[in-house]
Amino acid sequence: MRKPAWVLVVPAKRQEDGTLLVWDRRDSWVRQWIVPEKTPKGLRTVAIVGDSEDKRLIAAAQIDNMQSSALRQIARKYNAPAIALAVSSGDEQVVAAWVPGYNATWDYTSGGFENRKASLETIDQLFSGHQAMATSDFGAEQRHVEGVSVLAERFNAQAQAMEYRVRAPNIEAENRMLGSNRFMVLGRASSDESVLEIRMNDNTPIEKALQEAGLQSR
Repeated sequence: MRKPAWVLVVPAKRQEDGTLLVWDRRDSWVRQWIVPEKTPKGLRTVAIVGDSEDKRLIAAAQIDNMQSSALRQIARKYNAPAIALAVSSGDEQVVAAWVPGYNATWDYTSGGFENRKASLETIDQLFSGHQAMATSDFGAEQRHVEGVSVLAERFNAQAQAMEYRVRAPNIEAENRMLGSNRFMVLGRASSDESVLEIRMNDNTPIEKALQEAGLQSR
């Protein structure tokens, strides 16, 4: 998958009966992730161990199956452009990676049991930018979501990039923008949750970038 601005990590433990244990702050594997750390290639990672809302809304089985509906809730809540599930299981580890709007991918690490460094290395590999993200989990890939409104624009001289204020009509539109490598979502307008502040990662016109993400501007 293409490299995102940062990755939200959900650490989990595979138990002997095959079930996944998440949101357990007492677990030794989960505790390793509490302090944020960059991957060896400099990709920023921030782990969550689950607050009361996470535990109420998202079950371990949903995360284990990488259900897009559950992952969307996590991504939206934390404004995360990508999610990695870091699982320690017996004498091995597995990392699954997901970007809003696309199917998950996964790989084993080479570091054995509860080796955070190995998981960080695998996150680098999964988000290396070498594998095309071709399959959308929203249904037909060419289906367009109407009505992304471009409200304002400016040129950021320091970043040497165009920035826009846009209104997304629904969660699907937001997730498609989060999953695009053309945009960097900077945050939301404080006065309106549906208004996003975005920055272009290249010189592609915003109308074309939206079209590539299956969106249309108005």
